[in-house]
Amino acid sequence: MSITIKLAVVIPTRNRPKHLIRLLDSIIKGTMLPEQVVVVSSGDDVAYLLEQYKDILKLTHLHIKEKGQIRQKMAGVGLLKNDIDWVFFSDDDLLFQSSTLSDMKFSIQHTEKHSPVGIGVHVTHEYRDSNKKSQRYISRFFNLTSK
Repeated sequence: MSITIKLAVVIPTRNRPKHLIRLLDSIIKGTMLPEQVVVVSSGDDVAYLLEQYKDILKLTHLHIKEKGQIRQKMAGVGLLKNDIDWVFFSDDDLLFQSSTLSDMKFSIQHTEKHSPVGIGVHVTHEYRDSNKKSQRYISRFFNLTSK
């Protein structure tokens, strides 16, 4: 028996439109699309860039003046549809592999807990250089690559 799980992706971004476009392109190439993608931008307004995705992704965008990834994530969670079960927080400099979301869904279906949970993966250049084994594990588990 398959459990219906609705996944969303929240993407905080600031002044990195090229990274954001690459991330969204990688999501579109996936074997499964999320139920909702929420982009919360600060700095440069990216609304004009997101127009090209409106017919492909269920996209919600909010531009805020406040800086800070935490504020952006909180604002993004506030924009999620009420029926979203799981949320994935993605930095704008990550790329999804084709099976990233379907692998996440598979993992979720095989856990005992089915309440809304957020999953955050943050890979910085310093983290990658200082702890490659952990970064490889996290990337392999969620099928992510860093630009």
